[in-house]
Amino acid sequence: MPQPAAIGTRAEELCQYLLATRPYYALRTGRVVERLRAETLEDAEADRAFGRGLRQRLAAALADPVADADRVTAEFLEDACGRLEEAPECWWTAFPFTPYNAYAIAFHGQLVLPAQPLAASHHVDRYLTLLRDFAALIRAQAHAVPRDASG
Repeated sequence: MPQPAAIGTRAEELCQYLLATRPYYALRTGRVVERLRAETLEDAEADRAFGRGLRQRLAAALADPVADADRVTAEFLEDACGRLEEAPECWWTAFPFTPYNAYAIAFHGQLVLPAQPLAASHHVDRYLTLLRDFAALIRAQAHAVPRDASG
């Protein structure tokens, strides 16, 4: 049997990736958001690459039989890998300015930016970086909309 730590290590990898790429998770766990992804097709491809790599590392950890608790964790991780691997296909179908897909823009503007402290100069620098990232997100989302749909 593989060491239970192998499955836990894969779970920790996923957790760290999500904390680094999804501001919602960072804020929910009390972390400071340092950067915002533009959510471009390249970001979706990065998700796919991470998901594929994690799936391969998970498969290696599952080469031998595992305990039931680790099997449940592994199945959760396999599902998460699948979603990450589908990210580029989902990117093409998620029109960002519809009410049901505008969450990222609203979330960043309403929760991430106001949550930043401004007590020191490095806080201001981070805030300005986040504003630039937010502008890049809006530009990237606008490019995702077909020309004939954008008026």
